Amino acid sequence: MTKKVLVISILIAITIGGCHVSLTPDYNNIKEIVNNLKSVPHPNDKKVTIVWSGLPQDLPVGMDGINIYITDNPDFDNLSGDDAAVKNALQNENPIKVNDSLTIENMENGKEYFYQIRPVVNGDVLDDGSELNPFYTRPEGEISLDINNGDTLYFYFDRGNGNCITGNIKDLPANESKVDIILSVENEKFILIDPFTINNTLNHTLFKNTQSNIDDWYKTIHPDSNKTNYSAQEELIRGEISSFITHDNHYSKISILLNSKTLSTHSAISFRYAFQTDPGACGY
Repeated sequence: MTKKVLVISILIAITIGGCHVSLTPDYNNIKEIVNNLKSVPHPNDKKVTIVWSGLPQDLPVGMDGINIYITDNPDFDNLSGDDAAVKNALQNENPIKVNDSLTIENMENGKEYFYQIRPVVNGDVLDDGSELNPFYTRPEGEISLDINNGDTLYFYFDRGNGNCITGNIKDLPANESKVDIILSVENEKFILIDPFTINNTLNHTLFKNTQSNIDDWYKTIHPDSNKTNYSAQEELIRGEISSFITHDNHYSKISILLNSKTLSTHSAISFRYAFQTDPGACGY
């Protein structure tokens, strides 16, 4: 099987008098650093940004830096760090920073990818790296709406680019079917409503997920395929995430940003949303 692997190599060399010196590596300290690195994938439309922190500027003896592998195949058993690094590594000659990031583009929305961090020691990539971390690329964005108590809004997501289309439902033509979710605003509460409920069907689209806090926005969500936690409506609480699936099987999530003001003081409410443009994807 041909594996698609992308390797980002960030290296620094230990030099004395212009000559590279190989020292006995401090393997225990090196592995501890790699295992304790904090890294988060920030997926977006056909791209991902891997953000990490915890890599010290003063690296242990023998540690040149790290490689970050991104692949669509979780089987790393036959992945040779040396071979992959020689063929695919991009070298950064600048000193490593404690907090840094990299962005990979030209990816496929809806495909499950994995990334792994491996240490580079005396010019060689060690097979012993961090855990495999999954993610799915998909569009996301933010939108600010002028909302008043008593409003009922609709949201629709473009199937091609994931852009959010919204407005007051009273302005929606009677025969318009492009509605993915409805938001009812009453007494400072925001209630998400399954549009199928209005049509008296049983295909509920809203569902709960374990990543309910907005701090977990970039954690991969694998929805409950059995729909045991699905409902017709739920309150959209500030700083929490509500998830839903469209009638044509696109997974989505939405949240009210914490910096949004209350309706009594200001009517501009900011939302963050993500929409999986691939209807066959099982995560986002």
